[in-house]
Amino acid sequence: MLVGVAVWVVVLIVLALAGGPGPWLWAAVVGIGLGGIGLGVLTLQRRANARGSKGAQKL
Repeated sequence: MLVGVAVWVVVLIVLALAGGPGPWLWAAVVGIGLGGIGLGVLTLQRRANARGSKGAQKL
C-alpha cells in the first residue's frame, strides 16, 4: 500500500510540473488521501491485533 501512495505522489509531482489537466491532478490528490487513510486503518488493525482485541482482523 505504501508503494501505491508513493506512485500517486510521483504522479502528482509530474502533473504539477507539466501543468497537467485539473481532474487528473485532483485524482492524484485523492489517491494520496485515500492511501493515507488505508495506511491508518492498517496501523490501527495491527495495534488491535497485537493487544489481542477480539474485533481485530488478523493481518
